[in-house]
Amino acid sequence: GLIEAAESMGCSPMGIIFRVYLKESIAGIARGTTIAMISLFGLIAMAGAVGAGGLGDFVIRYGHDRNQADVTYVSVIVLVLMISIIQYAGNYIARKNTH
Repeated sequence: GLIEAAESMGCSPMGIIFRVYLKESIAGIARGTTIAMISLFGLIAMAGAVGAGGLGDFVIRYGHDRNQADVTYVSVIVLVLMISIIQYAGNYIARKNTH
C-alpha cells in the first residue's frame, strides 16, 4: 500500500527506494546492527582469551593469571555497561522508527 501511494504521488523509483523502503527498514537495520555489535564484543573478548590481544587478553593476563579478582570484576562491569549502552541505543532507535 505504501509503494502504491508513493507511485500515485509521483515518486520516482529511486524516491520510492529512499523514501519508502529505507524509511520502513530503519528499525530492522537498527536491531540487526545492535545484535551484530554485541556479538562482536563477545567475539573480541573470546579472541583475547586465545592470545589475540584486547580486553579478553587483559582480563586473563592481569586478572586471572595474577589472581587479581578486582581487575576481573571491573573488566566485567565495564563490558556489561558497554553492552547495556549499545542495547539501549539500539532499542531506542528501533522504537522511534517502528510504526
